[in-house]
Amino acid sequence: MSVVVLSGGNSADMRTAAELSERQRRPAMNALIAVSPEGQMAIEASRRLQLDDEEKDPKKKLSEEERQKLRSQAHYSKGDLALLDEANDLAIVAFTKNWTRPEPITLESVLDLPGPDYDALRRAVAPMVNDLFVRFTASKDPDSPTAPSSGSATRSEGEQQTDFRPSGEPIGSSSSA
Repeated sequence: MSVVVLSGGNSADMRTAAELSERQRRPAMNALIAVSPEGQMAIEASRRLQLDDEEKDPKKKLSEEERQKLRSQAHYSKGDLALLDEANDLAIVAFTKNWTRPEPITLESVLDLPGPDYDALRRAVAPMVNDLFVRFTASKDPDSPTAPSSGSATRSEGEQQTDFRPSGEPIGSSSSA
């Protein structure tokens, strides 16, 4: 458990993602999922630029051309910025286990924090936000109860397949007959 130092001698104890209930996780996840595809691309571009800024090995640094391309992608719409602010605020509420401030931990109390305290909590939560999401990648664990897919599986004859748009609505279905 990490502790975030706040102003006035206060502090906040933070949860790990594994300690979150679904009720705590879901609001922040839903806000992040609502970000547009362009906003998602901007998030990734910003993340890669930040990682490059922190990279010490000159051989691993991005070229100026690559950085310029990422900078051109790192633009957010007002709607995406509002969703990202909401997701950050909800993540602060979810990940803050307790604090020594007198008010309860709510969205309203987080928004009423002094700027430096809010910024400290936002910095503490930022690296944990990706841990809100379930990872659906194949396990590389040799002790996994299922073998990794070889990609050789095919549908049975006559089995229906439905493809979905990113919005979740079906595109149509096809048969393998």
